Amino acid sequence: MWLLLFMVALSGINADIPNCDYYDTVRLSEDQKLLNGSYKYQNIIIPPELTGEYDYEIRMDGDSEKVSRHLRGCACRLGTCIRYCCPKNQKLVVEERRCSEDIQDLDDFDGLVDFVWTNGTEMKIHVPDDLIIQRDLPVPCSEHISIIADYKWKLLENGNIAYLFVSDNSSNQRSKNQYCLQPQRFDNESRVELIPQFCEDPQTIWPTITLLILSIVCSVLTIAVYMGLPKLRNLHGICFICYLFMLVVTFLLLLLINIYNSFMSENQCKAIGYVGYFAEMSRFHWLSVISFDLWKSFRGTNYNEDYTIAYRFTIYSIIVWTSAAALTLIIFIIDSTLDPNDIDQLPWMPGVGIYSCWVKSE
Repeated sequence: MWLLLFMVALSGINADIPNCDYYDTVRLSEDQKLLNGSYKYQNIIIPPELTGEYDYEIRMDGDSEKVSRHLRGCACRLGTCIRYCCPKNQKLVVEERRCSEDIQDLDDFDGLVDFVWTNGTEMKIHVPDDLIIQRDLPVPCSEHISIIADYKWKLLENGNIAYLFVSDNSSNQRSKNQYCLQPQRFDNESRVELIPQFCEDPQTIWPTITLLILSIVCSVLTIAVYMGLPKLRNLHGICFICYLFMLVVTFLLLLLINIYNSFMSENQCKAIGYVGYFAEMSRFHWLSVISFDLWKSFRGTNYNEDYTIAYRFTIYSIIVWTSAAALTLIIFIIDSTLDPNDIDQLPWMPGVGIYSCWVKSE
């Protein structure tokens, strides 16, 4: 008899909800249950066939993680959902995949966002009233990039987010498993903004670090050979040593960025970026100098006889260091003059320290 009643009770509860993505579900509780077996969630009614029990959660990388068994409903099949990072009155903990304990109220924000329907129509909608809010999905990752309020973003009908400052059509959207939204109070301000937080692209840095170390070691050994053998200490050899030295400086800075990026201040990051740009430009200029000197030598003119090695090296050095310094000064002035918060000016900026501690390459 008890077994029969138990089986009848289970018959109304599914396991995973068929044809429903995990990121389209919300967590339900018994106090939301109606007499007909449906569940009331915010302003929608979720029928029994769109509910199911789960004993796992799915992370950003697609792996599942065991959690206590709980009931979920496929709410996003009944309307457009928007994903919050944390439950009410909590916020993300920096560099951790969790939310803080209860803090001061953060729900007193405007709530208006730009919304784009599938047919391309754009309009302003009020998040709490017009969208289904998902608050209980697992925090997607520990490393978040916060999009400041002055950047414009749009919510799409399918729940994705489009970023207006990204020009590459293949990467200007983030799906729901790659982002979440966090109400954020700004320093010395009473206003609260709804700010997107998306996950940094996962990268394995150790192969890069290993290759950089090997390159540095090989370059240093080559410099030692050139400096140790008198026959190689001619003008071409000295210029090549200068090229290798700037290559070592570049690799050392890249190694520093890969290892200590999370611990750098903004000013340290920018300083490394500008020094790295100077080293890069110097390296390319030394290659040009080597090519020019070889070309003059192959022409068979009296160029090598008319000017001493010391004189030619001095002239080459002035050209290289001055040109590299001028180019570095130019990008510094551009970065200092233009406003990174202006999406029209952002594409023209070298962007040292904006996305990384290096000149942006996109």
